[in-house]
Amino acid sequence: CSLVGSEMCIRDRVMLNLANGFVEYDYLVDLVLSSAEGELIGQLDKRVRLIDLKSRRVATCMPGLVKYLKTQRPKALLSSQGHANIVAVVAAMYPGVNTRVIVRDTNSPVGVATIRPSGWSRFVEWLTRFAYPRADGVVAVCNDIKPQIARSRSLPLNKISVIYNPIRVDRILRMAKEPSGHEWLDHPRDPVIVSVGRLHAAKDFTSLIQAFALVCREIDARLVILGEGELRDELMELASSLGVGDRVDLPGFVQNPYAYISRANALALSSLTEGLPNVLLETLAIGTPIVATDCPTGPREILRDGKDGILVPVQDPEALAKGMLSSLEARDKSAVAPESLERFDYSSVINQYLDLLCPDRNVTAARDRV
Repeated sequence: CSLVGSEMCIRDRVMLNLANGFVEYDYLVDLVLSSAEGELIGQLDKRVRLIDLKSRRVATCMPGLVKYLKTQRPKALLSSQGHANIVAVVAAMYPGVNTRVIVRDTNSPVGVATIRPSGWSRFVEWLTRFAYPRADGVVAVCNDIKPQIARSRSLPLNKISVIYNPIRVDRILRMAKEPSGHEWLDHPRDPVIVSVGRLHAAKDFTSLIQAFALVCREIDARLVILGEGELRDELMELASSLGVGDRVDLPGFVQNPYAYISRANALALSSLTEGLPNVLLETLAIGTPIVATDCPTGPREILRDGKDGILVPVQDPEALAKGMLSSLEARDKSAVAPESLERFDYSSVINQYLDLLCPDRNVTAARDRV
C-alpha cells in the first residue's frame, strides 16, 4: 500500500499509524514522501519501505511519483491532505499507471476558507474540484466534514467514506507513564494546562494565552504549548505583555506528548478550525479533562456534544478561561465511557481503510503491494 505524505517530511502521526498498521496485516507498504525526513521518522515500522522522491516541494514531486507508480505498480495509493491529494490523483491518470487512488481529506473546507481566503487557496480549491471526482474514493475523517466535502468538491455523498483516525490506546497509556522531562509537570507546584499544535494562526494560541492570563487572575497556574511554528516569538511576546511570560512555556516538538498530557490538570484546544484533532482522541484515552473550542470540525463529534469535555465558542478568551477554570476544578482524571473510544479502535480503522483500498482483499494474495 503506497501512502503519499502531504508535506516534505513525516509530520502526520495518523499516516504513520496507518503505514505501521497495514504491515501488521502482512501487506507490503511504501511510505512515499517528497523528502524523507521529519521528527516522527524514527517511529516508522522497519517493515515499511521509505520512498524519498527528493523534491523540495510536494507540488514538484509529480515526475518522481509517476515514475514510482509505473515501476513499482502498487495495487493502491492512499494520499492525505491538500496538495498531495491533487498530485496523487493526477499522477495516477498518466498512461501506464494502473493504481487505485484513495484521497483522505482531513480539514474542514468551511473552516479553511474562513482563515485562508487567498487567491492561491481558491486556486487550490479549484484543483481539488477537478481531482477528487477522478479518485477511486474519498475519505472524510468525521461525519461533519462529509457534506462539506461533497459541496466543495462537487461529489456525491455515496463516494465519500467516513473513517475516523486510529489510536493505539495501549501504546498511549504506556508512553503516558514515562517522565515528561518538564519540571512544571514532573514536580508540580501549580496546576498546569497543556495544549498541542503547530504554532499557526489556525490554532489560535493568541486566544489561548489571553484566556490563560484571565485564569491567572483567579489562580496560580502554568501553560505549556507543545509544537513548533512561525508564531513562536509573537506568542511569547504576547504572554510577556499580559504579565504571564514566566508562566508560559513553549518547549517545541516533543517525541512523547502523552507524558505531558497525563501529568497536566487539563488540556486546552483553542483552534479556529480542525478536521478530527488527534490530540483530543489521545487525551480521552489518558483521561485528562478537556476544554475545546466548538470549531469546524471535530471537537463536538469527538466529545459527544460536550459529554466528554467542555466546549466553548471560537475566539472567545473569556469563555475559554471559564472552561479552563472548570476543567482545573475537576482535577481528578476519570475513565471515559467505552463508546467514546471504540469509534477510534486501531484494528477497526485499519480494516476499514484496507476494505476501501483493496475491495477484493478477501481473495487477493496477502503479500500484494497495495
